[in-house]
Amino acid sequence: MNITKPLITITLALSAAAAGAQAMDTSNPDTTPGPTRAEVRADLAIYRESGLLDLDRVQNTDPNSPQYRAALKRYTELRRSVHFADLVRQYGGGDERRLAKAASPRPE
Repeated sequence: MNITKPLITITLALSAAAAGAQAMDTSNPDTTPGPTRAEVRADLAIYRESGLLDLDRVQNTDPNSPQYRAALKRYTELRRSVHFADLVRQYGGGDERRLAKAASPRPE
């Protein structure tokens, strides 16, 4: 009995299956790019500017408190403002389409 032929066939079949599985693993359905470094830095700046950073440093911050709600409102306004786009530009983000999208109103 010649084992070589079935062994080669099995090896080839397993290799093909492994290659197919590997191809499926590398496919990423979410092709939306994440925020740029400049966008992250700008977001941190407005987070500080809004007062949320100071409030979030307190151990038992009440998200329903008037101070927290006011800071969150300010953060949201800043995030949607031209000021945010200016900060992104300042930090080195130059893609105008991304800047326009970043400063556009977002659903809450």
